[in-house]
Amino acid sequence: DVDLGEVIRTEPPAGSTLAEGAELTLVVSEGATLAVLPDVVGLTREDAVAALTTQGLQPVETTVDSDTVPAGSVVSWLVTEQPDLEAGSEVLKGTQVNIVVSSGPSLRLVPELVGLTEEAALALLAETQLVGQRGDDDRGTSATAGTVVTQTPAAGEQLMRGSTIVYSLASGTP
Repeated sequence: DVDLGEVIRTEPPAGSTLAEGAELTLVVSEGATLAVLPDVVGLTREDAVAALTTQGLQPVETTVDSDTVPAGSVVSWLVTEQPDLEAGSEVLKGTQVNIVVSSGPSLRLVPELVGLTEEAALALLAETQLVGQRGDDDRGTSATAGTVVTQTPAAGEQLMRGSTIVYSLASGTP
């Protein structure tokens, strides 16, 4: 709280009487206390917050979808006022450190499979990182044999990566 070079206090305290030649000690401020920026990338949100607050820093959290970083783990961090700082740098205690925490993989939009061939449907699902599972063939339709006639869940729904879409193919004989 006291600027660098300013006297914080004296020993004995101000107002005391000193004998001639007695020692007077001045306690002088070295300025604000510094904190070391820890590397919190890869830590859980809780561990990152603990590491930052232990250093006297103030974490500010945002979340982001990530297919590569597990949910609840720190993806990156940044001191907004000094974006070029690296772990190990010193900053004033109380500095805000923005941490970006993974919320896990983004949801996948279920594509329309009806009318596609099985091969095309499976390729589209793989591209979307969803899994296809063939159900019973549908014999009660006049659709072209080998094309998808039903799917569950329906196109437009959102699912977690790796979820299964069950589809049925037309048998070609109503």
